[in-house]
Amino acid sequence: APDGTVSTVAENVTVPGCEHPPAVTVSHADPGLYGLDVAADGTVYVAASTCSALLKITPDGAVSVALRATDGWSPQGVAVAGDTLYVLEYDYVKATQREDWLPRVRKVEADGTATVIARVEKSDRLAASKN
Repeated sequence: APDGTVSTVAENVTVPGCEHPPAVTVSHADPGLYGLDVAADGTVYVAASTCSALLKITPDGAVSVALRATDGWSPQGVAVAGDTLYVLEYDYVKATQREDWLPRVRKVEADGTATVIARVEKSDRLAASKN
C-alpha cells in the first residue's frame, strides 16, 4: 500500500490447466510468477510465465486465468490502463542465448479480445545488432 503496509494477496498460486511453453523443463514446473499490476478495483494481474498464462487475482484471493498465450509465447509482464491490459510476452523457445526470445505486446480489451500491437521479429533484431 502507499503507506508501506505489505499484505499477501494470494499464496501457493496454481494455474488451472497449466500449459508449459516448449522450453520449460521439469525444474521450472511452478507457475513462474513475474510482472504484475493492480487495477483500480484492487484486482491483481500477474504473469505466470511457465504456464503461458496471465492470472487475475481478485481482492478476496480468487485466482483465474485472464489470458492464455499460445504457440510457445509466455507472459512476462502486464500493465493495466483502465479496462485494458497490455501484456508483454516472449517467444519462450529453447535457445542458448536469451536474445533469441523475441518479444511482443498484446492488448486485451475488457471483453477479452486480444490483439498483437507490437512485435520484434528476428530480422528486426539482426538489423539492430548490425547498426
